[in-house]
Amino acid sequence: MNKSYRDLRQEMEQLQAVLDAVPGYVSWFSIDGRYLGVNKVLADSFGKPLTYFVGKELGFERSEHDFTRFVREFLTGSRDHEAREIEIPDIRANRVFYIVAQKYSLRQAAVFVGIDITELKNAQDKIFSLSQFQQMLIENADVMICFFDREARISIWNKASEKITGFGREEVVGRGDLFDLLFTDHKIRNRIVRAKEDLKEGHQTALVIEAAIATKSGESKMLSLSMKSLTNLRGDIVGLITIASDITALKNSERILQESKERFRYLSFHDSVTGLYNRAYLEAEIDRLGKDIMRSHPLTLIAMKILNLKELNETYGYSMGDAVIKSAAGLFSRSFRMVDIVARLSTASFCAILPHVNANTAVGLQRRILDHIEKIASERSSLPIYFAIGCATSQGVPSESVYDILKCAQENMISIRKRESSA
Repeated sequence: MNKSYRDLRQEMEQLQAVLDAVPGYVSWFSIDGRYLGVNKVLADSFGKPLTYFVGKELGFERSEHDFTRFVREFLTGSRDHEAREIEIPDIRANRVFYIVAQKYSLRQAAVFVGIDITELKNAQDKIFSLSQFQQMLIENADVMICFFDREARISIWNKASEKITGFGREEVVGRGDLFDLLFTDHKIRNRIVRAKEDLKEGHQTALVIEAAIATKSGESKMLSLSMKSLTNLRGDIVGLITIASDITALKNSERILQESKERFRYLSFHDSVTGLYNRAYLEAEIDRLGKDIMRSHPLTLIAMKILNLKELNETYGYSMGDAVIKSAAGLFSRSFRMVDIVARLSTASFCAILPHVNANTAVGLQRRILDHIEKIASERSSLPIYFAIGCATSQGVPSESVYDILKCAQENMISIRKRESSA
């Protein structure tokens, strides 16, 4: 008998040691709500010995909270097992416990095990708040944010994605093909398909492009897009994040700016009436050729002038004068090669620079231009238009100035005018 008692006592001590080792609060009650015992963790939290609780009624410290109500409900209820999260008041702040209850001894007693999950709940709340914050950021971002899962299906499609593409979330989520079809360039489309194949195969991928898309309505837009593999803390690939900005307005502005620059550059070197190079461009070319005139030798300059432009303007008006200028410019420029430089030198005069053209060729060219002028003049006999033309060619002297050649051509042109005037 003594041995059986000792064995039973030893087993009770062993059970108490196990219960004391539980990293939580353990208490057990009789069916009428009296303490049968507690473990050391619970007793120490009250600063009391283990025997202090035995035989006392539930709530003996005149404290009524969720735990005492749960114990009463469970003891009087029909269930043999139950678990619940319960908030219990503490001196500093309320603590949250996960309580597991189990009846035993033919349902005449019950054991309650409580684990403090306050920190876990706080962490969960923070994670949930962070998740909500991240969702809010994604939804309200001005850029398109799209996420592909490991099967290359879209699982995130924010409001900006809907606005930019015209496709709603319900049309896109769960699909993987629609995103590829947005891109009008098949080469870009193939690169995106390849990135998604890498995702399925578990390979890292990164893609940065600017490309055109066709929206749901058929409108064309330009996107600046970045695709990159997303990994978890273990380094495992979990998906493909895609961020894109609508740069259509920016590209249009860049195009307009570039066109304006080109237009400004064109106007800065071209005459607005005739479309020929202007005096500024001609002088820049003269300076450039003058640095090494022998490279262009023989270099010929041909000058032409409308002699009676002032009278035409006064008699027929400036619109008629502009028409004569344009006509003369067209006739003059069509007589030369693509490599020649043809410019409007002043209101009524023009000049052409002809590299590697000798004096004989220049005289023949000058005669041909005069023949064209005379032919046109005879066809328009009702409108008297008088021209003068002259040419000059370099002499093969390294110190020779292109401006001197131009002056010589103008002097020759003037001498022709004198002969025509005397005739």
